[in-house]
Amino acid sequence: MSAETRLARRINRRYTSTSFWAICQVADIAKLENRSPLQNQLRTLN
Repeated sequence: MSAETRLARRINRRYTSTSFWAICQVADIAKLENRSPLQNQLRTLN
């Protein structure tokens, strides 16, 4: 495995975990407010 590939994998792994953490934060905030955009959309459709 080349050094570039190793570096890319490390960056990708860190980026992925950060994205996951950010998504969790958004989900927690939506839960606290008890109104996620998706739920509002579903309510509008029904």
